[in-house]
Amino acid sequence: MSAPIPPHHPPQRALRSFDELAAIAVARDFFYDKAGHPTELRALFAQSVSLYDYPAANLNAAQPLALALAGFGETQRRRLTDYLGGVTRPRGAPPFFRSAAEIAALLGPGTAAPGLGTEVRCLRIRVKVREGAAVYGLTAVVSPPGGAAIAADPAADAQRKETTAAPVRNLSYPFTILDLQETMEPLAAPGGVT
Repeated sequence: MSAPIPPHHPPQRALRSFDELAAIAVARDFFYDKAGHPTELRALFAQSVSLYDYPAANLNAAQPLALALAGFGETQRRRLTDYLGGVTRPRGAPPFFRSAAEIAALLGPGTAAPGLGTEVRCLRIRVKVREGAAVYGLTAVVSPPGGAAIAADPAADAQRKETTAAPVRNLSYPFTILDLQETMEPLAAPGGVT
């Protein structure tokens, strides 16, 4: 049985992590089992939606549920996944769509869904370093100029401006870091006992 969730107030902002769903009563009933473990529905939900705000989502990375929600029929979804998976892609063609025209050539004119494009707007980079039995992980979510952004949170932005005493130095990266997480897996005990 999972530990009870301590009392809290709604943050009045968009989700920053799918783990926050565990604190929402109705969502918790669908996305977590009685023991507090994520369900298959939660995994499907996390694969099909984003925590970030884009001008257009990349069709090349769209999951079947996201394609269905975008209005693509079963035949169109199958054509897209077969092409991207290499089943029907012509020899020498790239394993991705470069433009809406390429999608229209496969599915027919007038099939472009609003809110879908072919550009990378957000990229998750995962790095794992192993030394002996220790594993260090670093995950960064980055966005090029004009790409994805964290959903607006006016209250937090105002508070951040009030509490920032020192000037912020502009590092002039060609991308924006949207999220950065570290993980450290503990060393295994001698003899394989953990």
